[in-house]
Amino acid sequence: MYEHIARGIPNNWFTRKMVSLLNRYLSGIDSIYRLKRRYRKPKVGGYIGQGIVHRNNARAFSLYLRITNKEIKRRRGIILHRVY
Repeated sequence: MYEHIARGIPNNWFTRKMVSLLNRYLSGIDSIYRLKRRYRKPKVGGYIGQGIVHRNNARAFSLYLRITNKEIKRRRGIILHRVY
């Protein structure tokens, strides 16, 4: 349930903090969306495997838009309610 937004964003304190602040803002206005970071472009020896790169070993990250777990549960309830 992710939608790709951007890639190649530099992995530094400032950009990570901006994403955190934006997520905090989104939760404050009761949005059903949140931003998810996936770390990319590993430094030398920083690749774990299966597409996993730890935050400290990444040179960049990609942003994905995801729906909150609360909204997913609400939608499943509506679907189950319609079936029965």
